[in-house]
This record gives sequence, structure tokens and C-alpha cells, in this order.
Amino acid sequence: MENQEQILNEENSIIDQPKLLGSIDKILKKRSIARRVSDLQPMTGPVGIISGAQWDKASGKLSIAKADIKAVSKKIRTEFTKEALQDLQSTYGDDFYEVLAHYLVDEMTYKVDDDFLTMVKNRASTKATLAFSGADFDNSLWAAGQSIAITVNKGLCDLPISDNRSPLGWAVVSSNVASLLAGTLNDSNNEGLDDDSPSYLGRIAGVEYYIDYTHPNDGTDSVVFGIKGNGYSKGSTIYSHYTAQWIDTIDPETGEQIFFLLNRSGMAVNPLDEKMYNAGNGVSGFLGKFDVDLSDLKVFS
Repeated sequence: MENQEQILNEENSIIDQPKLLGSIDKILKKRSIARRVSDLQPMTGPVGIISGAQWDKASGKLSIAKADIKAVSKKIRTEFTKEALQDLQSTYGDDFYEVLAHYLVDEMTYKVDDDFLTMVKNRASTKATLAFSGADFDNSLWAAGQSIAITVNKGLCDLPISDNRSPLGWAVVSSNVASLLAGTLNDSNNEGLDDDSPSYLGRIAGVEYYIDYTHPNDGTDSVVFGIKGNGYSKGSTIYSHYTAQWIDTIDPETGEQIFFLLNRSGMAVNPLDEKMYNAGNGVSGFLGKFDVDLSDLKVFS
């Protein structure tokens, strides 16, 4: 199988891998929540080491924490034939790789962000549910959005790591909560209007808001929040890219040539969080979450 795959990759592939993977990476940087909010620490092997750092006032020293991280494979099987790829090349010319990347990146982004949001929700400290009385808020949904934003900011300020955190925060919200915040954002700024990420709402008071498109819309409206990375070590989460490959091989059942995109990467909560989380016996110093009860508001009933 390996020899057969190698022959296909060398003789039959019409894809310039560096061009395609470069195009995909450019899109992922803008559209994946995990990539946008995390510190980025690349992996040099299938198992790598990530680190976090903060100034410890009690000891007067820089505290360093490290952890192992494993690359996880995410495979996107396409239905492209060789002829279809050649047709795309003929039609789009120099833009071929940008077009092909957009076909592939939506599913990749969903898989990456689904894993990311599962990870942060499992680790986040739970805050009290935020509820709204219809009598008070039905005629002032803007105030409800402001209340959610204030609760997020208070949660960030209350994190045990707050005095050492990056100045920016992030929050991922359900679609219902996003609809409330949209009015707040439009009234305060238009920062998100030129952003081509479908999940990005915009920024309120130093917090970037994203819509959780993996949310099942099952009646539970949730918010999870954390600290945005400064690029290296101060964010709530770390994203580590390892490798990506465009693979063409033969389907053993049909004998047809098939094409895959294989992405290998890892992600983790900042290893400094272990000091406060204490294997589940403490609370997260980097992540928080709360539910929002919208059942009394007419628009959501």
C-alpha cells in the first residue's frame, strides 16, 4: 500500500502541496476559533512540549510550567476525481489553490473547533446561571446583551490568574446569545464587519466574541470565556501545528483514485492551569463558563 501510494503521489498527483497547504493555513488562521484565540507553539514531532510562564510575586521569580502534547490526526476525504481537479485548474488558473482550499477548510475548521470547544468547556470553572425576566428585558434586549458582556468581563477579572493575564479576552457563545450581543456590537462598533470568519461577532470592552457553530441548539444557551494568547505563553490555550498532507491513493474497494487532506495538530489548556485546577479538585485559573436562561424573553420563547 505504501509503495502504491508513493507512486501515485510522485506520478499522478497534480497538486503542489506547499501551495495548497499554504492556502489552507491562511484561511484557518482567520476562520478557526482555536487558532485565533490560542497561543501558537509549533510541534517538532508527533509528541511535543508546550510551556506557559508567569511572574510569581510570592517568590519573586518567573514561574514556568511544561506539558507534553500529542498530535491528533484529522482526515478530510474529498469526492474530487483527478479530472475534477484538472477542470478546476483549467477554470481558475492562478486562483486554483485558493478555490480548492475553500472547499476543504470548512470541514477542517469545524473538526478543529469542535475538539477545542469540548476541551475548554470540560476545563472551565462554572459560574452562576444568568437569567432575564421578560417583564424587565423584553423591551430592552440591548440591556440583556450588555449584561452578558459585563458578566464575561467580571468573570475574566475574577480569574485567579487575572493579574498576570493578557489584556485581551475571548468568549464563545451560543447562537441565541450571539443574536442578543449582535445589537450591542452594532451599537458600539463595526469592527467585525470586514472580518471573513463566519463565527466572529466583534469586540466589546477588550473581549472578542465568537459564535459556537458546533452548539446543538438544544435549548441550553452557554458562554465559555478565556484569555486570548499574546502569541507565546499567556493565553488560556495553546494550539500546536505539526504537519499537513494532501494524500492521493487507491480505494481498495472501488479501485478508484481518492484524495485526502490530513492535518495533524495538538491543543491544550495552558499548563500553568494545573496549579489551580489540581486534577479537578480546584478551579481553572484560565477558563470560565456560565449558562444563560432566555426562556422568559418573548423572542426566544
